[in-house]
Amino acid sequence: MKVNKNKNKKKPNRLVVKFGGSSVADGLSIAHAAELVIKKASQGVQIAVVVSAMGKTTDSLIDTAYETCGKAVPDDELDDIVAMGERTSARVFAAALRARRKESRCIDPSGSDWPIISDNDFLNA
Repeated sequence: MKVNKNKNKKKPNRLVVKFGGSSVADGLSIAHAAELVIKKASQGVQIAVVVSAMGKTTDSLIDTAYETCGKAVPDDELDDIVAMGERTSARVFAAALRARRKESRCIDPSGSDWPIISDNDFLNA
């Protein structure tokens, strides 16, 4: 008989939060979202934050790329350009948490923490 030694251990309370573009549209919005994350973390919750690009950043990046290249932007390059919106938001959000003396790190596909590997503990991986 196989015994799961982890059955009796209390699992950490974890939460993934996604903030859309309007929730991180500017500095005040990001500061407010950071405070919400800090409040929840103070309750003992481990939180992973996912952010969209700030406000209309994605539209602006696409417009700029097309204006610059005349719609001749290869799809892979456009994807890379558009991803900069989310990557920038993630860095600003992490900085907002650190400015409030909360541990935070930005995980980026170009960094050493990538890829993120999970497990089969669904809803608590």
